[in-house]
Amino acid sequence: MDYITYADLDEKERLLVDKAFEAVNHSEAPLGHKIGLVIFCENSQIFQSATNIRSRAIGSTCAESIAVDQMFYYGNKHPKLVVNGIISES
Repeated sequence: MDYITYADLDEKERLLVDKAFEAVNHSEAPLGHKIGLVIFCENSQIFQSATNIRSRAIGSTCAESIAVDQMFYYGNKHPKLVVNGIISES
């Protein structure tokens, strides 16, 4: 695995990283880490989501499953790039 920095990214890749961390800011996870996710599809559509943890597991949501569900709902079957942002509060 190669490690790259934000400065190594092109403009489109930076935009996706920024959107992933924008989604992180919408994540609700009072007792854990916050996750934001962006999927960029071959047709240039972007799907963005965030994890929201509630006190009951049945009411919680996962950023990855939300974004993938949206992607499929809107007829996209070919993700080109997935960017995941994580902030640990612990």
